[in-house]
Formats: sequence, C-alpha cells, structure tokens
Amino acid sequence: MEKGKSNIEMAQAELDRYLHCYNRFHSHAVGQTFSEDQLRKFIRDLEDRKEECEKPEERVFKNSLEQLIECRRVLKYSYAVMYYMKDGSVGKTLFEDHQKMLESFTERLSGLTEKRFVEIDQKDLMNLTGAVKQFVKNVLAGGPY
Repeated sequence: MEKGKSNIEMAQAELDRYLHCYNRFHSHAVGQTFSEDQLRKFIRDLEDRKEECEKPEERVFKNSLEQLIECRRVLKYSYAVMYYMKDGSVGKTLFEDHQKMLESFTERLSGLTEKRFVEIDQKDLMNLTGAVKQFVKNVLAGGPY
C-alpha cells in the first residue's frame, strides 16, 4: 500500500485510471468505425460513377481515410497497452508523448477528411497523410517502451 493512501483511495485511483483508458479506447473505436463507414461510402460512390479508374485526388482521399483508420486502430490499442505500463517510468512518459502527438495528427487528418470532398486542399491532405503514415511507422518500430 502506498504511504498515506487508504485502500479506498487506492481503489478509486485504480478505477479512475481504468476508466480513462477504457473511455479513450472506446472513443477511438467509435472514430475508427466512423472512418470505416466513411471509406465504404466513398468507395461505393466511386463504384456508382462506373468510371474505369480513380482520379489522383480520389486516390489521395482514399489513402487518407485508410491512414485515418490505421491511426484510430493504433490509438485504440495504445490505451490498452498504457493501462499495463508502470506509472512514472521513462518509457511510459515517452509512450504518452507519442500517443498525444498521434492523437493530434489524427484529429487534424480527421478534420480534413470530414470536409466536403471539393473543399479539401489536396496538397495539405497528401502531405499530412504522408507525415502521419511515417510517424505511425516510426512509433510502432520504436518500442519497447
């Protein structure tokens, strides 16, 4: 037992920590489902047009949605991993920093993909998607924490 903390206080702190991780996991699961639905709708719309090939800007948008789904998946499971990490460790601090950065990138990418297709700056979307893809790759390769 930690100094100065009762069993009730320790149990409450553990419950709070669990609920934080669970709520973030659930939030990213919902975001992932939304992005998957958005991608399915986009692909269905492309198929309905019955053109032979995608235009470059359509390919960029599709790649961005696929990357967004990957980001949400990585973030979702990062909260399960974080729950089991030792509090106060340097590894957990670094992990949380990377998690916050990925959340920021993910929200920016999500904001762009939620705009009407014709309103999206394709260059911004392509650059952000590439940067996020590389960041995810580096984070996943960078463990263990």
